[in-house]
Amino acid sequence: MLTVDKASGRATLRCESCPAAFTRIIEPFDVQTTVTSARNDRWSVQRHAGTWQHYCPACAQTRMRGKLL
Repeated sequence: MLTVDKASGRATLRCESCPAAFTRIIEPFDVQTTVTSARNDRWSVQRHAGTWQHYCPACAQTRMRGKLL
């Protein structure tokens, strides 16, 4: 899940599978910059069945091995 506080420029991605979070302050706020930054930190950000899904590096690696539903 992506949450944004536009006043502070703070964007937070939360992993869909565990409590991990990715937080960055990006001013001015831009979704693409946030996603690119998360992907550079090995987060998986993908659109699946019409919704965006975010996975931390550990969960993304597990999903790629087919061990997570």
